[in-house]
Amino acid sequence: EQQVKMPEDLAKMYPYRYWRACDGTDQRKGLSGTSIWSKIKPIREIEPMSLSISEGRITAVEFKKVIVVTVYTPNSQGPGTDRCLYRTCIWDQHFRDWINELNMLKPTIVCGDFNVANEALDVAKPEKWENKVAGFLDVERDNFKAILDTGWIDSYRENNIGAEKKFTYWNQRCPWERKQNIGWRIDYFLVPKKYSSWIKATDIHPGIMGSDHCPTSLEIKPKKRLKIVKSL
Repeated sequence: EQQVKMPEDLAKMYPYRYWRACDGTDQRKGLSGTSIWSKIKPIREIEPMSLSISEGRITAVEFKKVIVVTVYTPNSQGPGTDRCLYRTCIWDQHFRDWINELNMLKPTIVCGDFNVANEALDVAKPEKWENKVAGFLDVERDNFKAILDTGWIDSYRENNIGAEKKFTYWNQRCPWERKQNIGWRIDYFLVPKKYSSWIKATDIHPGIMGSDHCPTSLEIKPKKRLKIVKSL
């Protein structure tokens, strides 16, 4: 997960590192950022969609068989706010179109903090928070479902149907909430539905500390032969 800090000796295991950071134009400098660290040398880093650049919210790289995108979706900050309108009326649609364009070129894995809990199972208090709290607003959930409807699967939910109380985020301002597991599942690995057979394992690791989010993991095994529609 992109927010977990890493010891120097472990960092040396990942020599290929790519990152984007907030430049302070639209938000406080250093407020947001994303990175991808890899043991495998990618073909190249992909320029993220233009909306994300000033805040560093997307990092993307192309490997031989897949494109990997990590995203830190803007927090809508609550119903009716300017940030909510930006997130739900502009960002979500642009991001959906952008990842679909990438996926037409090469199978694309999208991961990161989407700042939305898709289902009631994905929050500790669905009745209390539904359409009242940022991250569980109807419009945010509808927009996330619109991504899935264009041919993506939530890899964790696909392989853990009905799993409850499996969260990836807890409010750090209320430290007791993590102890009581009052959390949210807002971090995802999205996989193209047509490549769902590649998924070998996916998990959430709440026992690993160091952030208000916990790591999530996905293991895939792409086919040896893969038809690429078009090279980037």
